[in-house]
Amino acid sequence: MEHKETSLFDLIYAACKACGRGINRIICLLSRMIRLSWRKAYIVLPLLILGLAAGIYWTRPENRKYKVEAVLILNGPTEFDVAQALMPIEFAVDANMSETQNLQNLLQLEPGIARVTTLFEHFPVIDFRHDSVPDMIDYKRSHKRSDTLDIVMDNRIAVRFRTKNINSVPTVQQNLLQYLNSQPQIQAAFEAKKADIERFAEFCRVQTEVLDSFIVEFYFNQGTGSQNKVRPWSPGLVVGSREVQAMHNDMFELLERRKQVTHELSLMTAPVVLDSNFALNPEPVRNPHIWRILFMLAGWIAGAVLAWLIEDRKNILAWLRS
Repeated sequence: MEHKETSLFDLIYAACKACGRGINRIICLLSRMIRLSWRKAYIVLPLLILGLAAGIYWTRPENRKYKVEAVLILNGPTEFDVAQALMPIEFAVDANMSETQNLQNLLQLEPGIARVTTLFEHFPVIDFRHDSVPDMIDYKRSHKRSDTLDIVMDNRIAVRFRTKNINSVPTVQQNLLQYLNSQPQIQAAFEAKKADIERFAEFCRVQTEVLDSFIVEFYFNQGTGSQNKVRPWSPGLVVGSREVQAMHNDMFELLERRKQVTHELSLMTAPVVLDSNFALNPEPVRNPHIWRILFMLAGWIAGAVLAWLIEDRKNILAWLRS
């Protein structure tokens, strides 16, 4: 018995042939459904209209969900600390299932607001330029934390949730910040970081004043005025340039660092603050037009199946009895 070897071309040809047969069967099925819908229009058309009505009802304005998100500034606590504190909120369940792990209890929300607020998520923030300014939110969580070029910011975290009630966003925002800022581990990290920043800010202030007074003394009291009094052949003549080594080689660098520290200290009003208020995406999570088409398609398929059952009921009963 001879064994024929199969080449890559044979496999590609077989796969294309199978795809062609599948497409041909789908076209035949669609043509049968269209002819059946024409013959049994009195059955298919009402279900099609019913599907459209269900789609319109499902995508009505009060039933639409919107994404709301913001970037949080972490003054002391790390991204991991805040992610751990957000875990009970992200896994919150209905109040009937758990008396403690629900949004009414965790965020102190009214039952009506908690019912329409769902799917809390957090995402890392990426700094591409290494300038401590957020550049991108990693929604896919695909960025490698070991990457030393694009840094995952440890003092920023993006938070997103979904809601049906647009007017409840400020309430959820305020209660979420209160919940995070009331966590003991977050408060401890904030107090430690604030004390360090205050000490460093005071150090920068003192060093700037010392350097400023030193420059005034050197230029106005020991500078050109003193050098003009030097005589060429008098004792103690200094040959060469007069230089003084300061503790800070670049004064402007010290001033820039002081400005950064002062700005950072001004933002440390709480352990977790908002970079900007929670913003609502005006595009609904479920596109109304697409979902209405899908409901119409479901109604048409249901009508075609019902029409087929009625038209071939004798064959179906005979098959069941055999």
